[in-house]
Amino acid sequence: MMYKLFFAVVIVVSLHTVLCAKRPFNLELYNVRCNRTAEVVKTCECKIHKLSTNRYSSNAWFELNRQLNSNAQIAMMLYYNLAKSSRIVKFIDVKMNTCDIMASLQRVPLLRNILTEIRRNSNFPLECPIKGNVMYNLTNMIVTNEIVPPYASTINFNVSIDFYEHQQQIATYRLSGATVPKS
Repeated sequence: MMYKLFFAVVIVVSLHTVLCAKRPFNLELYNVRCNRTAEVVKTCECKIHKLSTNRYSSNAWFELNRQLNSNAQIAMMLYYNLAKSSRIVKFIDVKMNTCDIMASLQRVPLLRNILTEIRRNSNFPLECPIKGNVMYNLTNMIVTNEIVPPYASTINFNVSIDFYEHQQQIATYRLSGATVPKS
């Protein structure tokens, strides 16, 4: 019995230490780009504004000329490399039907919090159909270093999100950034 109690205390203390750990890095977001690559996309824009250290405001909006086909897909890739390494690592590489994206990505712990914030700060559709002639927007979503696990290393990263309809790319989103040591 004492063994089980000791084990439970060790788990609670360890979990508390990980969850309360201060991040030894600052989050830097360098560049964001959105491009429309097909006529189905009427408007596609995005911006990130640095509010303070480790705090950014993200805005994005898009409008389609017509309803998006139900076979539309989203491909998401996250690449990183350690600050002192030239080796690039593919961390996430997912391509799925747009209609399934919200339910599927909820199962990825790193993305769950981001999706929750996107839903809170946008009128992005949570299910199909994705209608035409509706301005979808993400307004003032706050991005902080809290999205990066406290045990993460100092890294450079790139996020790529590509949108497809009938296997043809219709829009892209690119974000580059890094975690840098606190000075």
